[in-house]
Amino acid sequence: MLKEWIREELGIKKMVLAEREDYKERVKLKRIYKDIMEEMEERVKEGEKVLICVNTVDKAQQIYRRLKGYNGLLLHGRFTTRDREKKESLDIDYDRMYTEQRCGRVNRKGLKGICEVNIYNLDSRI
Repeated sequence: MLKEWIREELGIKKMVLAEREDYKERVKLKRIYKDIMEEMEERVKEGEKVLICVNTVDKAQQIYRRLKGYNGLLLHGRFTTRDREKKESLDIDYDRMYTEQRCGRVNRKGLKGICEVNIYNLDSRI
């Protein structure tokens, strides 16, 4: 009933609904209140595919320099649009994420059980 009302009110001709597998629990959120640079480095050393998202280019560059020996990929807002499009078009699926604000690209297909997303406040001491 609600679906029909929404369709009529918004003038939607065809509704696309999520598949049952889209509702699969894929990540566990964990809030971190400490300096976690050492933990991130340990996870990378263990061979996990780790995505680290920060809010500034300077922080991204500092973390990249610290983890440089681990075959990392740096992507930030100072790259040209063409560079970003090339890197963002990759179908990358991470095991773990450390982020100041976002949650995505972790266990995208739900094939790895439940993966951890760590939300933190990274202080300026990297």
